[in-house]
Amino acid sequence: MLQLVMIQLAALFHLPAFKLPTFHQIFAEEAAQDAFEYLLVVGVVVVAIIGAAILLPIATIVTDTTNAITGAFPS
Repeated sequence: MLQLVMIQLAALFHLPAFKLPTFHQIFAEEAAQDAFEYLLVVGVVVVAIIGAAILLPIATIVTDTTNAITGAFPS
């Protein structure tokens, strides 16, 4: 239906006719598959970092590390 409307609009404005891809053609196309996989990996890493930042007591870790370093080198 949409393709028929587009063809009629193209004829009305004297545009070259074009054909919309079918669902099979859209899902058979694998050009963006790698980009989508990388996007999923980046998303998982970001969620892991945000989860670690929320769950781990960062301030306590920084304070304990600072105390250990300053205690190792007495002035």
